[in-house]
Amino acid sequence: MWAQVKNEQVIEIYNGAKAIKIGDYQYPSGIFSKWSKSQLAEIGIYPVHQDRTNYKNGEFHKNTDHTYTVDNTNKVVKMAWGKATAHSLIDVEVKDADGKNLLDSNGNKIINKGLKTVKKEEINRQTRDILNETDWYVTKASEVSEYTHTGTEENPDMTRPLGEFPKLEDF
Repeated sequence: MWAQVKNEQVIEIYNGAKAIKIGDYQYPSGIFSKWSKSQLAEIGIYPVHQDRTNYKNGEFHKNTDHTYTVDNTNKVVKMAWGKATAHSLIDVEVKDADGKNLLDSNGNKIINKGLKTVKKEEINRQTRDILNETDWYVTKASEVSEYTHTGTEENPDMTRPLGEFPKLEDF
């Protein structure tokens, strides 16, 4: 990643090599790989060094925006993330400035789901998708008494009551 710097201000960030125009001059994308860092610095192109110390996994934290700081001494731009905030584990009711619950169009409270609820829903969705592959066997067997499914070597029969989760030993 590179940054175009002018008067100690970041003008533009380049995530990869591309042709650029600085002043009256047009430069090809090859300058990023063929020119030295000092040659690029002469035209105001500095490498970006990322400080990911404060950056956290976005699934569990809300990261703040990053900031760019020009270091003219070393001819680099430093990118740093602000402090991350952990997502709530529990569901939280949304309230207005007066502390009253906000309601949706049906009159129900608006609730921001916490990580616990989000993860439970994700696991239930994954489990449902896995069980949907074989639940038709159980349904068919309950409708037709003579029906038996022998399965295949790759997918052997796993017997379980409809709606119950399979046990780890079944795999």
